[in-house]
Amino acid sequence: MRRTVCPARDSRGRYMTNTLMHRFTTSPDRLPRDLERRVDQARGRGIEAAARVHAAAFVTQTAMWHTASLSAEEARLIEMCPLAEGRLKAVVDHFAGVACAEIAGMAF
Repeated sequence: MRRTVCPARDSRGRYMTNTLMHRFTTSPDRLPRDLERRVDQARGRGIEAAARVHAAAFVTQTAMWHTASLSAEEARLIEMCPLAEGRLKAVVDHFAGVACAEIAGMAF
């Protein structure tokens, strides 16, 4: 069974970028440690950024679904009890404000 590896690394996890290897080191199978460390740090920052974007998308989608659901329920309840219209709108508007504040707070 053939093991799948990242195209930029060999089967032992070492970087195999020929251009960089010949430019920075005489060893044919390793990049300099400081360069390898910086590449790993950049990859880590990229993974963190992607996780933040994914979390923001999830929270936004959840907020939109709940806002739509609450708005539909608000309209149904207003038909049942027109005198409660102001209060019902205030409740849903408050939820929308809380959801917006939460999403805005994720802009770390």
